[in-house]
Amino acid sequence: MSTPIILLCVAGAAILFVSLLVLVAFIRSRRLAKAPPPPPFKCPACGSEQIDVFLSGLWDGEDSAGRGTGGTHAVGTCKSCGVHCEQRSVWDNDTKQSDYHTRVLTDSEWQRETAFSMRLHQQQAEWPFASGGQNHVA
Repeated sequence: MSTPIILLCVAGAAILFVSLLVLVAFIRSRRLAKAPPPPPFKCPACGSEQIDVFLSGLWDGEDSAGRGTGGTHAVGTCKSCGVHCEQRSVWDNDTKQSDYHTRVLTDSEWQRETAFSMRLHQQQAEWPFASGGQNHVA
């Protein structure tokens, strides 16, 4: 076989490979785009969506079968009724969807959830180089 034919075969195989990669990426992105948006964070006591979120973030771990899982976690106070509440999502490996759970926090659970952030905020307020929002320029 001559060199130009070999180069054309290699180029054709490379173009075919890249085309298949693009097609697979397109199909996967379309599947991800169909995922429903998360439900709003509603107060479990009064149903209000007016939640003052104190902290939120992501978590990861393992499910009961030892498979990797994760989700979101948010803690806040309802602006309507003043109840401390939590919304947590958990990825279900069997259904391939997130399950969302919202619940009222007891005072001890609220203290446990917010203690670190409160302590950090207090320490930052005590830093000698932090102006506390005041302008000390002479």
